[in-house]
Amino acid sequence: MRQGGLYVDGPARDTRWMSPVAPARLPDGFTLEPATGDHTAEVYDVVAAEMNDAFGLCPMTVDDVRADLTKPPPALTHQRLVRDRDGTPVQWWAAVLEAGDPTFYTWIRTHPGLAEPVRDEVAAVGLATLLDWVREQAPAGQEVRVRSGCPAGSAAGHRHLEAAGFTPKRTFWEMVGPVSESTRTAVPIAGLELTPAADDLRTAHRILDEAFAGNYGYQTRGYDDWLAFERSFAASTPTCGSSPPWTAYRPRCCR
Repeated sequence: MRQGGLYVDGPARDTRWMSPVAPARLPDGFTLEPATGDHTAEVYDVVAAEMNDAFGLCPMTVDDVRADLTKPPPALTHQRLVRDRDGTPVQWWAAVLEAGDPTFYTWIRTHPGLAEPVRDEVAAVGLATLLDWVREQAPAGQEVRVRSGCPAGSAAGHRHLEAAGFTPKRTFWEMVGPVSESTRTAVPIAGLELTPAADDLRTAHRILDEAFAGNYGYQTRGYDDWLAFERSFAASTPTCGSSPPWTAYRPRCCR
């Protein structure tokens, strides 16, 4: 699961409900540019500063950020880096549609050093921009779902999402851990035969789909969509430790 939280189903909304009411432009002196893999270090600095301010630690790594910035096709992304009047990166905006996933994911990461009145104004422009991009990608006449989340300890993150029309749903813990040779080796169990899932992907898909059906936040997918979705995360790098709590926000929808 992506760092940033569990995303949940919510009520349908029409395009008018999603129409942005935020300012049309950034404050004077602030600049906007596409965020790419070349900006990994600068974007990570923003992410780490926000998480350390909220949690006292940063569970994401530079490689995690790079993976988000460099998602290969067929994933669709719209990512921007905001610089203040001094040219310092202060916000990262991102919207992503993974291959095989019907849901758009959005997030705003903000450096805590950005003063709150300006921070809120810039974030409002960011969320309006991301939601506009989602509407542009949505197939004509088809409802799409947009989900987001923020660190539970980020008061600014809560303000930004609620101002954009998202509704807080729940707070939860996400656990992650390191991958090593010892964790890759399965412990033998008498009477149980273990084979690589890759040997029979269709059976793996069926078992996972049946096991998680009805679970909170789970969406069933056909085999082809499931496989495309899983492969889209192939470049993700596991991080060590346990993540602090995140608050999931009920998504917004549009046609």
